[in-house]
Amino acid sequence: MIKPLGFFEQFLKLQMNGLTGHIEEAGYPFNVVCWGEDDFNTTNKTPNWWVYEQTAYWLDGFLRTSILLNDEAGIKRASDIIYKVINNPDSDGYLGNLHLKKALASRWPHVVFFRACLALYEFNNDQKIIDALSRHYIESKYKYRLFRDVMNVEIMLRLYEINGDERLLKLAKKNYKSYNNLKIRFNQITDKSIMSDKRPHVHGVTYNEYTKLGALFYRATNNEKYLKISERSMKTLNDDFLLPGQCNCSNEFTISNYYYESYETCDVSDYTWTNNYLLTATNKSCYGDSIVRCIFNAGIGSVLEDFKGLQYFSCANQIFLDKYSNHNRFSKGKKWMSYRPNPGTECCAGNVNRFMPNYIWNMYYQNGNDIYLNLYGASIYETKIDDKKIKIEQITKFPFEENITLKIETETDFNLKIRIPDYVKNVSILVDNQEVYNQEKNYKNIKISRNCSVFCNFESEIEERKTSETGVYFIKGPLVYSYGMFGNREIDFEEERSSKEFPAYNIYPDKPWGYEVKNDVNPKFYPGTAEIFDLRHDLPSIEINAYKIKEIEVEILDKIELEHFNLYGKKRIEILEGKFMFTPDLLKKDYEINEISSKIRLYPYGACKVRETVFRKKD
Repeated sequence: MIKPLGFFEQFLKLQMNGLTGHIEEAGYPFNVVCWGEDDFNTTNKTPNWWVYEQTAYWLDGFLRTSILLNDEAGIKRASDIIYKVINNPDSDGYLGNLHLKKALASRWPHVVFFRACLALYEFNNDQKIIDALSRHYIESKYKYRLFRDVMNVEIMLRLYEINGDERLLKLAKKNYKSYNNLKIRFNQITDKSIMSDKRPHVHGVTYNEYTKLGALFYRATNNEKYLKISERSMKTLNDDFLLPGQCNCSNEFTISNYYYESYETCDVSDYTWTNNYLLTATNKSCYGDSIVRCIFNAGIGSVLEDFKGLQYFSCANQIFLDKYSNHNRFSKGKKWMSYRPNPGTECCAGNVNRFMPNYIWNMYYQNGNDIYLNLYGASIYETKIDDKKIKIEQITKFPFEENITLKIETETDFNLKIRIPDYVKNVSILVDNQEVYNQEKNYKNIKISRNCSVFCNFESEIEERKTSETGVYFIKGPLVYSYGMFGNREIDFEEERSSKEFPAYNIYPDKPWGYEVKNDVNPKFYPGTAEIFDLRHDLPSIEINAYKIKEIEVEILDKIELEHFNLYGKKRIEILEGKFMFTPDLLKKDYEINEISSKIRLYPYGACKVRETVFRKKD
């Protein structure tokens, strides 16, 4: 197992003091029991599939966080929920709520819950868990082919990797094929649609969840036809929909990669989860880069510094963040871009708890005598090969610095494979002060036969990235940089799903904003000293020359007509009243700017809740 240290340990402690450890603050359904108890004993509401999805998201994140922090009370709390389900199967082995069993196309939440079950198995090695999950699938006559039900293939294949039961592989292939043979419906992604030239318009989470299946089939079968589908799907996601925050557009659909679009916070967990499967299937470093950049930009930028609030939609440029500020077409004018314990939907309040523990959980990947260092961060990893102990300590301030020292203690020989980020310009790797790196791609293989020290320096440069013909932003190594501010934070006392300890905020800018850049941008990097994503500390920064826009038009409306599209493409018109003030799209209009530039500092995107990341660039 792995023990987080430094920044990573502190972040998980923030989670446990925040929403992860106090999820009931997010309100319904987290304040009632959903898994492991009789259904909604304390409510009159009819349970639906989504409440089991949301609470399973939370359970998975909470359990992994508890294990990583060695929190015995947390581990017991999560284990009790899981074992109440595992120990009480139906007569045919079915696990979970009987409402889900009887309803059509309602088995998707099992995927999320079973991930938590598999995490518990990785921790305690209780074969009962694997046997119960396997029986749930093998003895069932249910067809996992409608909508997200097909995602159960993930769990079937994970179980097959553990116990080698061919019935699970056969069942996974059967349901995957059956799903792909159905007529394509709205909001559905299939192998055929992925391999076509047609641009997908799909719910972002669904896109991410489906993309992983080919990689999992490849791990199970070595059949490259499956891998080609996953890689093509991820390429489309990155080429057509990746936003400056380094997560895919999903508001709620895959719209475009225009910087003004948003990503759903759920996609931070799901995009990185899928990239991890692709990384372990292919050993291509680019997938690790995607994980790193999404977590430390989009992920941390979507939550408050104390992990007591989150956004549903998050964007590269977000200046006004109140209960009327969502500028996306999907539920425009609602509170989905504001930071609060529950910003309007429950899925993200559950799923947000997964992204950081999953990052730490997957820092290493072991395959026989090969140990892959996939993700970086201060930690201690302990494992065994043939009952002989291996201990690897990562000493680093990553992601705030790019130097990593590995202190290795071993009782046996093994191959250490260190992932080389694609974004680095210069690499230096030394074993006991002896240079060993010679420009390999993807991974550097080092044969370890004794206790030793490995030093890695991944040197990056400031990159100026284009977002369109007129927009640019700046990135260095794992971090995107933004002109950010802490903001004026006003508590929204009208928000029911909040409390004194977990307030809902309306946040507004607290200093001038709105800049353009020219060819004299001249970026300079300053390393800083802080190891926390908080603008009130000395963070790394990039100084640039910028030109202040003289007057920005911010339209204020008291009424809007909203075209509301649900996930099935149906439209209805909704009239909303309030005080609507949306972050303007500064690339859409030419503004008059000051003739003399000023120097402004850009800070890590994740620390900037009120932020301007993308700037118009003029010659």
